[in-house]
Parts: sequence; C-alpha cells; structure tokens
Amino acid sequence: MTSIAEKTAQTPFTLNEILGYRNEIKDLPVADTFFRLSQKWFWLDNRQIDGQVGYELIIPAETNIGWVLINFGWVKGDTSRILLPEVSFLTTTPFTATGRIVIPGMNRFVTETASNDGEFPKVIQQVDFVRMSEFADLPLRPFMLTLTDDDPNFVRRWTPVVMAAEKHLGYALQWYGLAFALVLIYWRLYRNVNKIDAKSFTSAE
Repeated sequence: MTSIAEKTAQTPFTLNEILGYRNEIKDLPVADTFFRLSQKWFWLDNRQIDGQVGYELIIPAETNIGWVLINFGWVKGDTSRILLPEVSFLTTTPFTATGRIVIPGMNRFVTETASNDGEFPKVIQQVDFVRMSEFADLPLRPFMLTLTDDDPNFVRRWTPVVMAAEKHLGYALQWYGLAFALVLIYWRLYRNVNKIDAKSFTSAE
C-alpha cells in the first residue's frame, strides 16, 4: 500500500488516471481541467478552523470523467447562523485546478437536515454522495477533490486522515473485549440450559 508520504511526493494525476489507479486513491494529488460548475452549491456545516465555526463550499464540476464534487475550502460563518457566507471568486470555465482526492466517511450519528426541495444553496451536515447526487440531480463520482491552490477567498488546509497507532491498538482491545464478553455470555447461557435440562431429567425419574 502506498504511504501518505509517497502519495504526497507524487506528480499530480489526471482524473482519467485516477480511474485507472489500482491502489487506494485517497490523498492522491490531482491536477485537471474542469469544464463548468453546477449552479447547485452545497455548504458543509459546522466546520471549525482555529476555534471559528464556518462552512466548506462544495460544488459539483463537470470533467472529462463526469461530475465530480469539488471542495473549494472553508469560509467563516455568520455568528447568528442566519445568513450563509457570500463568496465572490473566479468561476470562468473551463479552469484548471490542483487538489487532493478525499473520500469522506459517513457518520451514522449525524442526522441530515437538508431536504430535496429543489432550493439551493443547500446546507448539508456531511458529504453523502448518494443524497447529494439526488439533490443536484447529477451522477456524481464517489470521491471528492479538495482544492489546495492558494485562494484569498478560502482557507484551504488539506490534511491526510491518519489514525495513530494508539487508536488502532485501542480499537483492537475494544473488539477483543467485546468478543470475550460474548463468549462468556454464551458459556453462561449454555451452563444454565444444561442445568435446567438436568433438573427436568431428574424430576421425570
């Protein structure tokens, strides 16, 4: 498996090359041309940077491999949370940009508040490719490109998702503990059932 350091040092791929990549594509650098942006924007809610709460702007873009979500970066939110951020940035298309492939995980404890009512921009709670595809009525690729070029309109801090060794060990111990508890429960149930059968047999005699 290619390490994050090796991926970071690689020459940027095109999106076509990403499709043909045989290993994990997460965190790979990409530089490609985007033909046009959708008018259906998404604001990813509750994103914090330096203690400030804001949003990340995500817009589907048409490419030579179809529609791909682009994360343009973070924008500070209104303290009242009534108004969405106003951004003015160059949207002339086609345009070339560089970024990193991101495959966001789904958090089953996060409840999506957006509805498919046709109104945009839409505030979402997490990146759900299936629902966002339904909202935008576009066939989205199952990965997102987080832009890394400098832009005065956005804060862009791409950071690879790395799980520390301690966390791996913690998860392993947790699963071993659950497995042990499950075995203990089955063993006790087995003993209780055998005791009941033995008493029934004795009573029958």
